[in-house]
Amino acid sequence: MISYPPCVPLARLPTPLHEVRNVSDLLRPGQRLWVKRDDETGCTTSGNKLRKLELYAAEAVAQGADMLLTAGSALSNHCRTTAIVARQLGMDVGLLLDGPEKPALDGNFLLMTLVGATIRTIPSGSDYSAWDELADMAEKLRAEGRNPYIVPPAGTAELGVIAYAKAVEELKAQCDEIELQPDALTVTVGSCSTYAGVVLGAALQELGRPAIGLSISNESGERTAKARRLIDEATRYLGLEACVPDDDIRILDQYRLEGYGKTDATLYAFIHDMAKRTGLILDPVYTGKALRGVLEEMRAGCLQDARDVVFVHTGGVFGIYQKRQGFELSWRTI
Repeated sequence: MISYPPCVPLARLPTPLHEVRNVSDLLRPGQRLWVKRDDETGCTTSGNKLRKLELYAAEAVAQGADMLLTAGSALSNHCRTTAIVARQLGMDVGLLLDGPEKPALDGNFLLMTLVGATIRTIPSGSDYSAWDELADMAEKLRAEGRNPYIVPPAGTAELGVIAYAKAVEELKAQCDEIELQPDALTVTVGSCSTYAGVVLGAALQELGRPAIGLSISNESGERTAKARRLIDEATRYLGLEACVPDDDIRILDQYRLEGYGKTDATLYAFIHDMAKRTGLILDPVYTGKALRGVLEEMRAGCLQDARDVVFVHTGGVFGIYQKRQGFELSWRTI
């Protein structure tokens, strides 16, 4: 029995697991795509970040924190979720954002501002350490009598990994209930903690199935090394023996385009097509790239022999608003 760290219940769990309809023409005969709907962990707090914040919030509350601090981009789902969770817990929130000095009041940034987050911006491309900046912010706040808690940027540390190891336990119970034996689990790879957690969870639950990550930013070698480190740190945190061999870490990078936040017309067209076919709302930064890659691999790649593949939908709907200029949309009148 695994002893998980305490959490503050924030997410609506378990999130649904269901087959994606109307995509058979995009797959090989007999294949089925399933989606684990972690975009439905909440509403304004939707997405994978909320599972991680359940654990970080518990630690913050235990330490008597009165403010949450974290860092990310002006597009950040993590910063938006952290800001709203802080208010739900009766805390203040401070955000360090990489981006323009005055980001457009839209999408995730609109929600950060709406809940009254204190924001410090750093120009994109600046040479700085988010951890150092957050530590400096925390030190100044403590001098003012505050008790801030630093949530790791993107939730990427041991607790973030453990949150998704727990999520796989939830997923396995759902699969057992409907007698589904997926041939692979797939998920977006950004900061790596969600993917690392899925890999660790698959090992702890003895699924015997690959967990394949699709990078949306960095090359696979760099992401693989980071996932390896995060898995090892989380394993030690739980007091467990090493259980994830190197071969279990499989990250693809050919669907990342030119890196984080980079898009093209074909990606926007894919997101639009999937929305019309299935009602699934993907975003151009994370899930759009990843699911497009999953379908390509099911047709003619490392998943072409798989019958049932589960895609973990990590959310990001508010990011669409900040990228809406890429869509060519029209509508019919009745």
